[in-house]
Amino acid sequence: MGVEDEKETLTQRVAEIGGKNRSATVPLDYHVGYTKGSYYKPYDYNSYFINPGLSTAILRQHNSTELVDRHSREPAGFNPLDPAGYTLSRLSNQRTNINDHEWPSAPNLAIPMISRPY
Repeated sequence: MGVEDEKETLTQRVAEIGGKNRSATVPLDYHVGYTKGSYYKPYDYNSYFINPGLSTAILRQHNSTELVDRHSREPAGFNPLDPAGYTLSRLSNQRTNINDHEWPSAPNLAIPMISRPY
């Protein structure tokens, strides 16, 4: 049986500016942007518990659901909902901090073609 407790945050920020300048012969348009994304998980605790009695028991239906010993078919004498029967077998933590950013830009300049005789 396992229990997980985690916190995670995902953020994105985007900004862009640009414009157009038109002269008599050469039009120019442009933009510059900034994009930043981050994923932050300060903790991700994973706890795993074992109950030794559950490995020798199976689930059987009587008047109510109860655990029964696999060999004798008699009640095993423990409550699977009692936390005293469980012991911590493993504990892990996974931390993550990822940041990425980009500076996109694009100038567009239109120059008219001039044909010259050869």
